[in-house]
Amino acid sequence: EQDMTHYREAELAYDRVALLLRVEPPGPTERAHYPASDFRVLLLLKGGEYERALRAFDQFLDVSPDFYAPERVHNARGVALYALDRFDAAVAAFRKALEIDPDYAEARFNLRSVYTRLSTYNEAVALSRAGRDEIALKRLAQLREFAPRFLPGRRLEAQTLARLGRKQEAERVYREILALDPGDPLTYGVRLGLARLLAEEGRRVEALALCRENLERFPRIADERARKATEALLVELGGAP
Repeated sequence: EQDMTHYREAELAYDRVALLLRVEPPGPTERAHYPASDFRVLLLLKGGEYERALRAFDQFLDVSPDFYAPERVHNARGVALYALDRFDAAVAAFRKALEIDPDYAEARFNLRSVYTRLSTYNEAVALSRAGRDEIALKRLAQLREFAPRFLPGRRLEAQTLARLGRKQEAERVYREILALDPGDPLTYGVRLGLARLLAEEGRRVEALALCRENLERFPRIADERARKATEALLVELGGAP
């Protein structure tokens, strides 16, 4: 595990320990068994399997919420979220670690790193609102270099490109976002934006399909305004809401 030369073997060994713990959970006097589950999660994190690491973190915290070093567990969970560009959730995880141990330097450093990314995004938002779209695009290009999966940034990039009349580039970015995580609720607005773009170009069938996918995939979307806009576009294109 230490040098990652036997990564899969280490993972299988931890899986066997995890199975034993589920079959016969250790009592209060046997809590030393729990680090095996924690170490397995850290192994996945080290191996770059961030989605799997997140699921394992959540399972571990459900089983052992009062683990002897919870600040370390929450910080590591934040690292996985950070690697996936899920910045809001990463901030919450790092803050949780600091609530437990205000002197935990690693979590504080990680929190500052997230805020650096968010400040770049917020600057791009401000520039876009001020009508300085070309400069906003430069900031978003910087953000994309170190946070390619940060969906709000990619969506703003697509919207800005569309506003500048660079429709082919906007379509490409919209489709890249949808390929990243089609089940993310944020993609509701992405599909709507892409559908409008395609409708403007006379690509009615593709636009209709995107509207229908929104309504089928997210029948209870919290953003009522976006839902009504999708239904209105569907009717405008000759479809049924």
